[in-house]
Amino acid sequence: MKHITIDGRQLSYPGTGLFSDTVELLQTFQELGYASSISVFVEQEFNPSDWDLSHLDVQWIFVNVTRRNSALVRWLSKAMTVPEPIERLIWANCVVQQLKKFSTNSQHLIPYLYNYGDLKKNIAIVPDLLYRIVNEETLDPRRPWWWNLRYKLPLRVYFRRWEETLVAQAKYLIVHSNFVKNHAYQELNIPFDRMFLIPQGIPRWIVEKYDRDRDSLIKHQYFLPDRFVLYVGGFSPRKNIPLLLRACGRIYERDCAFRCVFVGLTEGFIQSGLGTPIREVMNNSSIRAAAVNLPKLSYSELASLYRLANFIVYPSLSEGFGLPILEAAAAGKLCLCGDNSSMREIQPNARYRLDSTDEDAWVEAILKFWQNPAETEIASQQCGELVRNYSWQKSAEKLWKLLQQ
Repeated sequence: MKHITIDGRQLSYPGTGLFSDTVELLQTFQELGYASSISVFVEQEFNPSDWDLSHLDVQWIFVNVTRRNSALVRWLSKAMTVPEPIERLIWANCVVQQLKKFSTNSQHLIPYLYNYGDLKKNIAIVPDLLYRIVNEETLDPRRPWWWNLRYKLPLRVYFRRWEETLVAQAKYLIVHSNFVKNHAYQELNIPFDRMFLIPQGIPRWIVEKYDRDRDSLIKHQYFLPDRFVLYVGGFSPRKNIPLLLRACGRIYERDCAFRCVFVGLTEGFIQSGLGTPIREVMNNSSIRAAAVNLPKLSYSELASLYRLANFIVYPSLSEGFGLPILEAAAAGKLCLCGDNSSMREIQPNARYRLDSTDEDAWVEAILKFWQNPAETEIASQQCGELVRNYSWQKSAEKLWKLLQQ
C-alpha cells in the first residue's frame, strides 16, 4: 500500500468549500481504516482539536511558512497585487522540501487547483474553473489604491494561467462533475482519460449536527417567522443575490407574509465594497421587508434552519458542484436552483431548475411553491431522493483506489 501525503493548506481557511471537502475526506478515510497511511501538511498555526480532527490517525506535519509573514513578502504581495499566488508559491516550496523525506512510492494529493514539485506524479483536484465564466473581481473604493490595482493589472491573470499550466501536467485530475470535466477539457486541453469524476458527498453535519429539540430555540433566538424560504451559499457575484433580492421584494408586494432568510448577509458585508451591488438593491423598502438577514451560523444551527424553512432557493449563475442542493435534499427540502453548469447534474428534475437570469421566472416559481404547501411537500419528497446518489464513503473509496495506482 502506498503512503499518501495530502496538502492540507485549505484546512487553515474554515468556512470555505475546500476546507469542508478536505475535512470530509480525512474523516471518511479514517472510517475506512486508511488514516494510518496518510500524512497531512498543515500550517504551523493549525490546531486539529479546533475542528474535531485530533482523533484522526493521520500524521500531522506542521509546516512553518515564516517567509510568508515577512515584511518583504507582504510588500511584494501588495506591490505585485497578487498576494494569494505569492502565498501559495511560498507554501508549495516549503512542502516540496518536506516531500523529499518520503519514499518515491508515496503519492501526493493536492485537493485544490494547484500543482508543484514532481508535477507529473501528483494528483490534484479541479473543483471548478468558474473564474473563466463569471467575473468576480470587484473594485472597492474604500480599499487602498494597491488593493484595487490588483483588478486592473493583468498579473493575476498571468498567475492563473501559469497555475493552470502546472495543474494540467498532473498525473491524474479529480473533478466533481461532468460539467467541470468538459470545461477543463475545453479550456485546458486536459485529456478525458486523465480526469476522474468523483462527486462530493452529503455533508455529514446536515445529519449528525441536527437536533430536533433545538429547532424552537433557533427560531426564537433569531426571531424567525413561522414560514420562510432560505438562502445559504455565500455572496460572491456569481451567487446572483441582487436578482434574488429583487425577486423577494416583488413577491412581498404580492404577499406581505413572504420572507426569505439569508444566512451570513451581515450589515458589515452589505456596507463593504464587495457588498455594493447588494446594498444598492436593498434601498427598496419591499426588499428590506422581505429579507431576514442572519449572521454566520454554526453547523448545528444551519441543520435546524434547513428543516425549519419551507424550501431553499439557490439562483447561482454557475457552480462546480452545488452543495446546497444536496444539503437541502438531506434535510428533506426542495431547492429551486439555477438551470446551468453542474446544477443540471445534481438536480436532474428540470421542474426545479430556473434560468438564473430570468427574474420573472424566479418570482413566479417561488410564489407558486410559497402559496402551495402541498405541492412543496411533494417536491421536497422528490428532492430528498437525490441523497441516494451521493456518498462520501463511495467517493473516498474511489479516490483511495486512484491514489494507490
